[in-house]
Amino acid sequence: MKKYIPGFILIMAMVFSSCIQDQNASLAGVETATVPEKQKVLFILTSHSEKGNTGEQTGFYLSAVCHGPAALLNIKLADGSYLIEGKTLTSFTNGEEEAVGLTEVVPFLLEDALKERGAQFIAAENWADHVLLSGRLITGQNPQSATTLGEKLLEMLQ
Repeated sequence: MKKYIPGFILIMAMVFSSCIQDQNASLAGVETATVPEKQKVLFILTSHSEKGNTGEQTGFYLSAVCHGPAALLNIKLADGSYLIEGKTLTSFTNGEEEAVGLTEVVPFLLEDALKERGAQFIAAENWADHVLLSGRLITGQNPQSATTLGEKLLEMLQ
């Protein structure tokens, strides 16, 4: 039986698991989670999502589209490395942020922050439908990528 939880609950579960004493707490039994594009929420949560349980550790797929990968920035694995370190991924790009005039509005440029955490960031042209799979992490560049991301996630679950 496949179980699904919305990304917001996943991130809240990570926050919760990082705050409790028992660091062995997990999201056991969950196979997939999708982080929605909710910029304000994700930029706030990203500063609190350390040492949470991840898809790599629990066996579920983690996906994020557009600004959603911001929620992954501070998640650390048991060895202290960042979840996204060495992962090939994508998100809303610096070019797209500039095109919509928000480079001075967002608290940080997500593409730059992901690279700083060791991610191998691959961007397509602005507004292209672009999805990447790296291990059990699936990322989409922008809202145009949401359907393809969902289809890729469904494919991986079958």
